[in-house]
Amino acid sequence: MKFLPKLSQHTIRFTVVSIFILATVVTAVIAISLQYHFSKNMATESASQLFSLSSQKTQEHLQSLDKRAQNITRMFAKFGDLVEGNKVSNSVGPVFSEVLKSSSDFYAVYIGFGNGDLYELINLDASPAIRAQVDASISDRWLTIEVTGEASKRKRVFSYLNADFTVRIIREENTDYDASVRLWYLNAKMGEVHKTDPYMFQNLQAPGQTYSAKIPGSDAVLAVDIALSSIDQYLTNQGSAHNGNVEKEVYLFQKSGEIISSNQGNAPKIAKIKVNKIALSNKQKQLIANTPPLKVSNETDWAPIDFSISGQPKGYSIEILSLVSQMTGLTFEYTNGLTWFELVKEFESNSIDILQPVFKTEENNQRGIFSEKFINLPFTIITQKNVTKISNLGQLQGKELAITQGWSNTKLLKQHFPSINIIEYPSSKAMLKAVAQGEIFAGFDNEVIFRYIQQQFFIKNIQYHSEVSFAPADLNDSLHFMLHDSQTELMTIINLAIDNISEKQKSALKAKWFTQSKAQSKQGVVPYAELISLADNTLRHGQLVPSVINNIESFIYLTPTNFNETEFLAIIVPRETILAPSAAKVKLSIIITTICLLLVLPVSWIFPAQ
Repeated sequence: MKFLPKLSQHTIRFTVVSIFILATVVTAVIAISLQYHFSKNMATESASQLFSLSSQKTQEHLQSLDKRAQNITRMFAKFGDLVEGNKVSNSVGPVFSEVLKSSSDFYAVYIGFGNGDLYELINLDASPAIRAQVDASISDRWLTIEVTGEASKRKRVFSYLNADFTVRIIREENTDYDASVRLWYLNAKMGEVHKTDPYMFQNLQAPGQTYSAKIPGSDAVLAVDIALSSIDQYLTNQGSAHNGNVEKEVYLFQKSGEIISSNQGNAPKIAKIKVNKIALSNKQKQLIANTPPLKVSNETDWAPIDFSISGQPKGYSIEILSLVSQMTGLTFEYTNGLTWFELVKEFESNSIDILQPVFKTEENNQRGIFSEKFINLPFTIITQKNVTKISNLGQLQGKELAITQGWSNTKLLKQHFPSINIIEYPSSKAMLKAVAQGEIFAGFDNEVIFRYIQQQFFIKNIQYHSEVSFAPADLNDSLHFMLHDSQTELMTIINLAIDNISEKQKSALKAKWFTQSKAQSKQGVVPYAELISLADNTLRHGQLVPSVINNIESFIYLTPTNFNETEFLAIIVPRETILAPSAAKVKLSIIITTICLLLVLPVSWIFPAQ
């Protein structure tokens, strides 16, 4: 029995060592857990403070930019001696250049007159895109654009100047540009600055916003332009890490969801499909060579067919025209920022060459000539959910039906369905929201329009009634481009291009614009419903809010950028990005603790034997 003391000794040693290891492990786990907990809280609080400072800095930048633009517009609009009749004074150029030197965010300063004339000074250093767009050389610092003349003699003169205002080269072109019909001119007031929504700058063909005010003692209006590319670049810098990689999504958007600017760039483009030039006669080639860029209407909110994102033309019809351009050599410039009714008026006054997209109606037949159809868009009726199936428009007798304001088929529907109370809404989105909220019983538009906008703006409680009969009304659902009666030869070329668009090209465009899926990229609106919800929840403004974005745990920081709380800045960052440093420290602590424990084990085994 001599082995019992030995066995007892080993048992005591094992017990002591086990207790020591257990206590050490428990202590280490508790310590590391506390370290991770407090480290995570510190990282979250630090990120919240960092985002607060970043958003405050961005907010101050945007407000400062807005305030400077308003102050400059208001100040210079008071100087009546800037104009002499329908011309600018000789001192205007150097004076405007000093204004533009004060901020690279200002793209241009100009004066428009009641007769449609224009004097504009463009800051070529405002953005690299500007210099490329107007074909300026690296030595050019300024560009003046002057529009003068009447009717067929109206000219647009481009003068490229260096820093000392020495002219390098002058070129001119025919134009029908009329400053007096532009929104910045029409909405300008005396002693008050008007700010437009984003739209396409006519001369630059790039999006931006304009501040304008009337000059006293004349019919002239002074305006200051800010190109949105400068704001995009600022937000891109705010969303980039030190290594230059974009680690945060940053959005400047309106409360309704429309994006003003972002660091995310444009939506992904479809894969390029080879476009072949079509065969043209020598006469047609000469006509194209002699035709200046055709001015094309561009709506702001008829997605996915024809709309704009921060003034940039987008949509199915825009891409069809792009194919036409590549096939023929015709070039297009887009006019937007106007309502459909105003675009029609622009076409009727010959300020626009192509009105699009249009349906074949009796009213439109009197305006111009139609191209071949480029797509069919079936109509539909929308209601709230759980409404009895509607198969004939006559079922809506005695009820209210929403239709887009200025729509060409309104007159026909009123004629054949006088007992339906037709109410016009400013947009398809407004109709969707009105129906979803029960403000009106039903809405009427093309189904693809409704479905696209519903998905883009996260609108729920909508039921579709497809394959509805509109008899006895004969509604044509084909879409066309419209030119003036005098442009039959150009229309022949455009029709030839439309006929040569391949099925592969059409399928690619339809897949891009008409595919309904959660994975479909957002166009011009914030991509996450959480941002719109947070914009409505003032209690969550200025806080780091946890959320799941695209199945990734993330944090959202959102704050208003103006006093009216109509525009918001949102920063989205993956949770891992914020907590990664804390996790790395915890991992290092576990490794060090484990190594120390392994080193202590031999000592703890020997010690009880002494």
